[in-house]
Amino acid sequence: MIIRFMADTWRDAVMRPLAMAAPNSWVYTEIFAPDFRFVFALGLAVAALIAMSIYKRPNADRWPVLILLGLTFLSFVPWMATSGNGRYFMPYLVLVGPLCIGLVNILSCTKGMKASIVLLVLGMQGFALFQNNPWKPFNSWGGTPWLDAPYFSIDVDPKAIDPNTTYITVTKLSMSLLAPQFPAASRWVNLSVFEGSDVSKPSRIYDPVVKILGVSTSLKLFQRSKPQWMQVGTDQPNQIALNAFNKDLQPHRLAIKVPTDCKLLASKSQGFSVLQVTSDNADEASRHTPGFWICALEYPVATALKAQLTEGSMKAAQVFEKMESLCPRFFPPGQTMVDTHPSGYSRAYPGSDTSLILKQDGDLYVKNELALDPEKIGQADEVLNKRQSMDCTKFRGRSGLPWEREI
Repeated sequence: MIIRFMADTWRDAVMRPLAMAAPNSWVYTEIFAPDFRFVFALGLAVAALIAMSIYKRPNADRWPVLILLGLTFLSFVPWMATSGNGRYFMPYLVLVGPLCIGLVNILSCTKGMKASIVLLVLGMQGFALFQNNPWKPFNSWGGTPWLDAPYFSIDVDPKAIDPNTTYITVTKLSMSLLAPQFPAASRWVNLSVFEGSDVSKPSRIYDPVVKILGVSTSLKLFQRSKPQWMQVGTDQPNQIALNAFNKDLQPHRLAIKVPTDCKLLASKSQGFSVLQVTSDNADEASRHTPGFWICALEYPVATALKAQLTEGSMKAAQVFEKMESLCPRFFPPGQTMVDTHPSGYSRAYPGSDTSLILKQDGDLYVKNELALDPEKIGQADEVLNKRQSMDCTKFRGRSGLPWEREI
C-alpha cells in the first residue's frame, strides 16, 4: 500500500486543508500545487456563519451552499483514510471553486465587497498557478509538456502492431496514456509495483500476473529511451541499458530475447527530460531521437541463484524484519531482499518512499526520498532487543506539516 500522501497523525489529517495551501511538493501530489481555495472556503464559511448569527435574515440561497460546504469537508475523511492523493480527490478539487463563490454570495455585504472578495480569491489562486505553471515545458511530472493531445505522441502504425501482445513496463511512471494508441486487445502489466517484494511465492496479488505471463504468446518490454542508454551512432539500447532492464525483469523470470530486436518508436512530444540530459551527454542526446523502445522478451527463464548470505547480510535481514514488526505501516513485511550499500546493507520500501540502511558498525539509519541525508534511528542490537513499538511518525523528510518538515 502506498502511503505517500497519507497523514501520520490526527493533527496532520485535520490540518490537511491548510497544508494544501503550502508552496511545497509532496503534500497531496508530487508536484508543487498550492491550493488556497480550501483556506478561503473555511474563512468565508466562518464569516457567513457569524453574519447569519448576527443578522438572522432569511436567505433561501444559503442552504445549498452550506450543504455543499459540509459535503466537501466531510469528504476529507474517506480521502485521507484511503490515499490522501489529489488525483483521487478531483471532484472536490473542482467543486471547491464554485463553493467559494457560493459562500461569497451569501455574505451580508455589498455587491462591491463581494466582487472584491471574488477577485481576491481568483487573484491568489491565479498567482499560485502562475508560479507553478504545469503547462510550462518540462515543468510537468515526468518531463513531458502538457500541450496538445495526445500527451505522448508516437510514430507508429497501429496496423503494423500485433494486437495480441502483452507489454511489460518496469517504471514507476506507467504508460497508461499510451495504451489507447495501441490495439484494444493489447495487455499492459507494470511490474514496478512489486519492486523489492518476494515474487517467488504464491500471492493473491501477484498470481494474476503469473497467469497473464503464462498465456501470452507475445511478450515485449515497453521502455522510455534515455540518451545515456543508447548505442553510439544508433538508437538501439546499449549493454548498460540491457543489463538494467534484465535486472528488473529477472525476478519475474523474464529477460530480453537474444539476439535483441528492439525498435524505437519516435515521440515528438516527449523529448529528453532535463533529468536525462546533462552537460556530459548533451551532444550525444542531440544526435538521438527520443521515444520508446519495444523489445521482445523471453519467458520463462531460469532465475539467478541467490547469493549466499553472509553473516552481515543475515544480521541486516534480522534488523530489517524487526523494524517491519515495529513499524509495519512504513516498512511492510514480506521482503527477502537485502541490497548492498556503500556503507553496509539496505532495504527499500517503495510504498512509503523510505529505505533502511544498516552500516557495518551496526548503526541503523532511515532515508526518506525527501530528506537530503539518512537519519540515525538506533543501533542494531538495541533494535533487535526492543520489545515495544517505536515512534515512526517523526522521520526526517516526511513527519509534520509541510512548513515543519526537516530535510
